[in-house]
Amino acid sequence: MDSSDRSPANQGPRQRGRTVIIGLFVLGPAALGVLVGVGGDWWLLDLISHFQAYLLVPQFVGLLLALVWRSRRWGLIALVLGILGVAPWLHYWRPGPPVRSLANDLDLVCFNVNANNPDPESIASTLLEHPPDAIALIEVTPRIERALAPLNATYPFRYTTARDDYFGMAIWSRLPETTIQERRHGAFQLPSLEVRFLYQGRTVRWVVVHPPPPVRLRLFREQSQTLNELSHQLSSADAIPTLASGDWNLTPFAGRFRSFSRETQLRDASIGFGLQPTWRAGPLPFIQIPIDHFLVSRHWTVVEETVEKPLGSDHRLMRLRARVSREDGD
Repeated sequence: MDSSDRSPANQGPRQRGRTVIIGLFVLGPAALGVLVGVGGDWWLLDLISHFQAYLLVPQFVGLLLALVWRSRRWGLIALVLGILGVAPWLHYWRPGPPVRSLANDLDLVCFNVNANNPDPESIASTLLEHPPDAIALIEVTPRIERALAPLNATYPFRYTTARDDYFGMAIWSRLPETTIQERRHGAFQLPSLEVRFLYQGRTVRWVVVHPPPPVRLRLFREQSQTLNELSHQLSSADAIPTLASGDWNLTPFAGRFRSFSRETQLRDASIGFGLQPTWRAGPLPFIQIPIDHFLVSRHWTVVEETVEKPLGSDHRLMRLRARVSREDGD
């Protein structure tokens, strides 16, 4: 047994110091993770939960220190806690049965373009290289709306609610019988768009959302109210093929994301394709988290979900290819 594996009473000052350092790196993040899991409805803990994946970094440092200082006990503790921290999210990388792409698969794009995008013209030109069936864009300002005018020739159905803040939206669609309805949510009366169209002879609903970011307590409460209202709006997702997408300002690590998914019976389309970051945290480009999502009802078979280029935004473009399952009846 190495000296660092002895009980603290039998260790010298140097060994005790090493034990304390390793313990802080290994147990500190684990304790914070437990607090987040238990008290995730509290604003500050909810905010921390979105960055929960990064709690594995100090635990990995603790594992390395345990290996360097030859502490098998702490190395085993770090390894077990790391596995327990990763285990709840492994299903995102567990592939399902192979699904072959078909020509009539529904092809949707959802993208937060960033209201301050320096080159919005590149968005239209890139989308028109391989035009999807419908496009939802978020943070659309009057300036960006003008830059996206080339899309109008390809998409006969369109709706914009351009704003000078960060909550404008726009839809372009070439799907038959498209209708678009704007709804307002919360005390801030922020918009969502409900799109309906025909796909393979069935009416499909697509809801595009952008709740506020929970960076302050007031915004956290506003986001929660918006999610509650969206949950009621989407409560009939079992009756009609439904998709919901947008910049949710919410990661799958947050308890409220899982509660919303459970209440609406909508699943994350990323499952089976991996969790990919869609947003970088401002001046910290190495901190990236998945806050943009497609959620789908039980009717859908997801063919592919991809996270693509940012095109001048701080978000990355998301693209979904899906079809209504054959075994699903009307």
